[in-house]
Amino acid sequence: MHTIVWIPMVFAAIAAAAVVAALSRREIPSDDSDSGVVTEQLRSQALFARAGGIGIKTTPGEAWAVVMDSAYDGGCISLVSLINGSTSVYFSSGGGIIGAGTHEPVAEASLAFVRQAGAILERLTPASSTEHPSAGHTRFLVRTDSALLSAEARERDLGQGSHPLSELFYAGQNVIAAIRQRDATAGTGRLRAIESR
Repeated sequence: MHTIVWIPMVFAAIAAAAVVAALSRREIPSDDSDSGVVTEQLRSQALFARAGGIGIKTTPGEAWAVVMDSAYDGGCISLVSLINGSTSVYFSSGGGIIGAGTHEPVAEASLAFVRQAGAILERLTPASSTEHPSAGHTRFLVRTDSALLSAEARERDLGQGSHPLSELFYAGQNVIAAIRQRDATAGTGRLRAIESR
């Protein structure tokens, strides 16, 4: 049995990330008006937690977590993937999906995403900021045992396939696609939380 938590949210489509363009709108209840703060705290855990503290064993220099922040006018969508398959999606406006990696194809896509990040560590630089990127950009934040690394590019350039980070971008899109496929198989046809399964 696993639990996927849905935090109610309002979100918009990202033009360069068509796999999330069909997400639907849910209102934020008055008793959950701080859900944007909650999702930012959850995102920060992936950026600053110690791997051992969350049960992940690492080897020196190995990438073990990737955060892909895709910003658009009005907000940012953050995909968080860990090397153990744990997968979450957070929305800066509040809301997201936690626990998507309990579905095997999602976990496999997340592992491939993290491994792709590990294969291009030389293209990354020490992170000078963990803030969301500007609209139209995607920033990757990658954790190793000893560093937080980053790289950023325009989504349009990443999506065209010729950018040095395009393969990493596509690997992240594959994770989102696997989450959508999971929901389509469940009959929802959209990213949606299933609370107790």
